[in-house]
Amino acid sequence: MHEYQCKYCHEIYSGTVCPGCGAPVASATPVTGTYTVAQRTPKSYSAGKRGLKNSKELWIIGICLAAVFITFIICLIIFFKTVKTEKVDGTVASSAVEEVLSAPVFSHAEGKFEAPVSLQINNPNGRGTIYYTTNGQMPDTGAQIYTAPITLGYGTTTVMAIIVDSSNHQSECISAVYTIEKPDSNGQTTAQKPGYIAPTALPDSTSPEEVVQSVRQRYYAIQDKMNTLECRGESDGILRYYENGNLRKITIPLGVCCEKDFYYSREYYFDDNEMYFALLGDGTNERRFYFYNGQLVRMLCADGDILDNARNDYNFTRFERILLDEAMQYSSSSELLYRVYIGSFANQSNAENMVKDAEKNGIQAFVSPVQLNGITMYRVQIGAYRERANAREQLNLAHRKGYSDAFMEEK
Repeated sequence: MHEYQCKYCHEIYSGTVCPGCGAPVASATPVTGTYTVAQRTPKSYSAGKRGLKNSKELWIIGICLAAVFITFIICLIIFFKTVKTEKVDGTVASSAVEEVLSAPVFSHAEGKFEAPVSLQINNPNGRGTIYYTTNGQMPDTGAQIYTAPITLGYGTTTVMAIIVDSSNHQSECISAVYTIEKPDSNGQTTAQKPGYIAPTALPDSTSPEEVVQSVRQRYYAIQDKMNTLECRGESDGILRYYENGNLRKITIPLGVCCEKDFYYSREYYFDDNEMYFALLGDGTNERRFYFYNGQLVRMLCADGDILDNARNDYNFTRFERILLDEAMQYSSSSELLYRVYIGSFANQSNAENMVKDAEKNGIQAFVSPVQLNGITMYRVQIGAYRERANAREQLNLAHRKGYSDAFMEEK
């Protein structure tokens, strides 16, 4: 009798059907010689058929998963293409949109005028809101909104403007300085008076060294003319020197001060009512300040250090503001000035702390001692203006910054 080994369950048997799994003998292998116990490990015929079936199911599952993955990738590609298209159309914020938000345009170039100017601020973008200031402060969304032309009155006004759109994108800030000169009692401006010699204008690209050379020439020219200048001593103890009716020099003696760092004499030098040089000290411990177009260009410190256009230096910007304010304050004793204060203290250190707080909020300030009923009060001043409207705007700025006790004084 022949023996066979089932290829499914490895059962050794003789006959026509495997007794282990029921597989037909046709699928068995004839056995010759010996065999091992491992060869008799049970494995049913039906189990073999299930293995084949499970293999097909795995293939089907794999194909389905692959289809799902491919569909997911296609959806991602479509999504990113849609977002990119929306960015180009402007419906989604993008850096490109922000870059093309152009700065506002002034209707008049900066300069000096002999009559009030009606200044228009134009928006070249077709969208967004124009915010502006007229006190030299950087505008933000808390500044005045431009709705109609601005009337610039007599005096010097710095106008700064930006555009902000609905997505909070902001344009570059543009600024310009306008000087409107008030005619005298004869109806003449300074430039129209006999004997007036216009100061030499320096180009915008002028270096600090060129500014210093120009200042030195004008400074020594005035020193040579001191005996011929008209000196007007005022009741406030300040000496003012005039040439053909034009202010050339102010000397503020020791004791007339606006804050603790200024307890020494000061000299201010002018051309066409614009300060170009300031000298603080007594010759042995002095500081020199060189100005051009209303900005401090060089500061020569008492220890000999030189700072050029040091806008990030605290003392540089602080002295610039104080000197310009005081020069304007004392350039005419008979003209009414509007001073803006954010606080008044009996303790000087409290006033100095408020100065530091104001400068953290972007407002230049200094301590101004005043005598009230025989008591020295230390006021924190943030500006002095010839135009009431400019002082009012600075006062409103102080209120917006949280200085609710800010006030304005006419003197």
